[in-house]
Amino acid sequence: MLASGFETQAELAQQIAQNEGISKPPCDLVSKVFREQAVSPHNLARIAHALQVEAHTIYLSKDDNPFTEVISSQSPIAQPLLTSRSKNNLWLALPALVILLGGLIWWQQSNADHTSQQPASTKLISPIGKVLIVLQAPANLHPLAEQVASQMSEKDTIRAIVLSRPETYQLPATEVLSSWQAHGVLHLAHHKDQFYAAITATLTSHQHSLTIDQSVFHHAEFAAQSAAIRDAIVTQSQRFIDGEPLAPILSNSSVALGHFLQGKNKLFISHSASSYVLAESHFLKALELDTNFAAANAELCRIYVRSSWIQDETPSLEKAATFCQLAAEQQPELLEVITAQAELLARTGRAKQALDLLSEYVTLTTVDADALTVRATVHMARLGEDDPEPQGPLAEAYAKQAVQLVPGHWQANNSLGNLYFMLGDSQQAKAQFAKASQQHEVILANLGTLQMCYGELEQAEQTYQTLINHFDYAHFGHENLGNLYHMQQDYDKAIKHKLLAIDKQPEVAIHQVWSSLGELYMLQGDHEPAKQHYSHALTLIERDELLGNISLSDQLHKVYYQTKLQQLTTEASLPASLSQQVELFLADQEDLGLQAKTHLAWLLGTVDKEEEKQQLWQDISAICPVYALSPELLQQDQSITREKPATP
Repeated sequence: MLASGFETQAELAQQIAQNEGISKPPCDLVSKVFREQAVSPHNLARIAHALQVEAHTIYLSKDDNPFTEVISSQSPIAQPLLTSRSKNNLWLALPALVILLGGLIWWQQSNADHTSQQPASTKLISPIGKVLIVLQAPANLHPLAEQVASQMSEKDTIRAIVLSRPETYQLPATEVLSSWQAHGVLHLAHHKDQFYAAITATLTSHQHSLTIDQSVFHHAEFAAQSAAIRDAIVTQSQRFIDGEPLAPILSNSSVALGHFLQGKNKLFISHSASSYVLAESHFLKALELDTNFAAANAELCRIYVRSSWIQDETPSLEKAATFCQLAAEQQPELLEVITAQAELLARTGRAKQALDLLSEYVTLTTVDADALTVRATVHMARLGEDDPEPQGPLAEAYAKQAVQLVPGHWQANNSLGNLYFMLGDSQQAKAQFAKASQQHEVILANLGTLQMCYGELEQAEQTYQTLINHFDYAHFGHENLGNLYHMQQDYDKAIKHKLLAIDKQPEVAIHQVWSSLGELYMLQGDHEPAKQHYSHALTLIERDELLGNISLSDQLHKVYYQTKLQQLTTEASLPASLSQQVELFLADQEDLGLQAKTHLAWLLGTVDKEEEKQQLWQDISAICPVYALSPELLQQDQSITREKPATP
């Protein structure tokens, strides 16, 4: 052991765990070997592999009676012919060497990553007319295993049982095959992380060992997905038994699947550059281990789509497109691939194409909260577009179905709250965010916004402070606290918190973040930084326009920023076409977001449409009552009177 670089038995056990990708080092096994207790050939081979020595060099105890029985049952030499102790030891060594080397080869094959090429034939034939399958399952998967065994046994050619004793779950497949004299061992493994879990089914016969099915899902989805998982395992097992090609699995590497699961967990909670980097690292490691891992490519595509809002917008989207293309070439009908492509299409102004793609694969009966949420957000992206089918009710239906599957799905809850707010039902939006407020800082930030909307400024301030104090990435808290102080006309505090938010997320590609700073500097009469921030907001709008990702509200924001910049330019005059543009927006005001409506109200005042302006402010105040009391409106009116240039 020392010659191989291990100073303690614990270090050797850790090496075995690392080789096999298991979480618990087999310390008891190593201890047994060094105490010369009986262990199986398979376990001796595991230790030999960790020591990087030939299996026959491991000392075999002369008192290893169980192993001697194995030898006697397999050796062609009749034991009565061995008349002396020395002859017995001589004949013992030869079959032991053969078995140990064979065990080492089998262990290396079964624990190495399976190749994507299925063996020529895995067909199992039993002269008695029934293939005997033994299922190993951890305690929490016993109900699923019993269902699988029952469904298998309904077939005329298969008989399956689930091993009932807990200790049998840890037995090597070769030992189970021998002890239960079965034709195959179906091993179910359950891997859990914070939000997601995975179930892996591996089927081992005397000739082959293959992972036949893998499923990744939210913990809360297990009950709803168990029937589909059961059917997939039974179908794949039947194909294995019949020697037919198996359907593709997620990955041929168990270690890669582990990184994929961790990446999914990180991506689910990600909303900052640093958290996206953590998720990215796991998916990249998964691809290092398995270059054909289509789902990992799809999730990298999704990461870059989402992170494009906060850093390297166009380069991130180009990366996203590259990974989505790779994923589609590998497994075009995989649900993760479909939904990632849809997110990319929607982000680049092709929401209708995204919906066309999703319609074939994601319906209200789909048991996948992530996929349902993606479809809900795509419907929301199409709000206001000319379409014979109303998008609002569809978005609500898909988001609600996602929440029903996974009540703690913050993205689905957030989509539902945002939808209600976009549709003008701020009370229902507030109730939705309040119900889900502990799930995620984005939802907490939105709850504060709705509290502020109803004039509950003290409660909103407490919500934002909670967000800042209790979550790692507090840029949402600072950004929204800046909005609150803006509403209270405390512009110094407002600017301070806005700058803190940008300091934490300096490349944010959301134009409203920058324009709100422009508003604050303009209200303070500090025109140079106001001009800089309006210019940056306009640049971001035009970048989105280049990508085709611009809504009617964004088009109005663009005109608003242009008008603000013209007012800040010495001797500039407003364009003659402004009045006509404003009238067109006024005609479509029902399709505008709330902030866009406030900008439209300001533009109406700029082109001397005071009656329409006042009516619009009343409509805005009906959605968010705080606007009726806001001193900002008075200051804006005073600013317009003071700075408005003559119209040609």
